Amino acid sequence: MRKFTFEQVDAFVAVVEAGSFSAAARLLRKDKSSIHQLVSYLEIELGIELFNREKKLPRLRPEAKNIYNYSKLLLEQHKEIQSLADNLFHGIENSLTISYDVVIPHQVIVDISSHQNSHHHKFTGYAKTKQQLLMH
Repeated sequence: MRKFTFEQVDAFVAVVEAGSFSAAARLLRKDKSSIHQLVSYLEIELGIELFNREKKLPRLRPEAKNIYNYSKLLLEQHKEIQSLADNLFHGIENSLTISYDVVIPHQVIVDISSHQNSHHHKFTGYAKTKQQLLMH
């Protein structure tokens, strides 16, 4: 089984998004050679070349596009797990239940949901009628 690290994946994603090893190094506050090494080790572990390095700037190989997409997802999930663990450690609730009346305009709920999703954990919810709220 091949093993890779979050640090290697983070370097890979940074190179793709920043467009170069140098820019990724600045973004991650590491030196360029460390970024090169992390990505090279990831390529060894995965058994494929992730970038075409024939020109000055690295270009993501088409066959590595899915690996990039999954890498981004992996890093997001890693952040979510870390955030949940931090919240548990500090005794912070991980969920919030909001009840509202159906007379509240739907756009207000959408705006609250968007704000919550962009600043905190993902918001999931649904509208209930007054009668359903009273029965629960």
